[in-house]
Amino acid sequence: MSSGRPTSCSSSPSSKEPATTAAIEVILAGILHAALKRFGRVFGDHQDGKKPDKPRPDEQKSDGPENIQLPIKFFPTLWFAHEEVLVTVIADIETHADFKIAELLVPEGFRRAAQWIDRHGVTHPYLTYHIRNGMLDNKPTPTDRPLA
Repeated sequence: MSSGRPTSCSSSPSSKEPATTAAIEVILAGILHAALKRFGRVFGDHQDGKKPDKPRPDEQKSDGPENIQLPIKFFPTLWFAHEEVLVTVIADIETHADFKIAELLVPEGFRRAAQWIDRHGVTHPYLTYHIRNGMLDNKPTPTDRPLA
């Protein structure tokens, strides 16, 4: 039974080098792997194509599927240390389809942020993208304080 409050999941890796597509992709591989590992069983999604073994008793007690309630507010963040900008992509995950969409669009949000910074320079310390109705914002919301 859900209390109606979204569960949150956040990850904040740091990039000390100027933002590059290759660096972003390497960092995001870790973020998405962690998210998929944590939530994959909830959505019945398994990277090796096999059904998972039954959870061990210690797994069941911690964060097994019966303990994770939807919706989940997923807001991975990436610190661009060289530029001193924190980029956040916010996704509300209510279904398996939302999770798959976020899996594709979160990396794109960080790539767009790197492109935005390259084109416009640093204008604000926070850039936020939202995934709404299966689509990623075309441009970020730049702010002086975090939105999340």
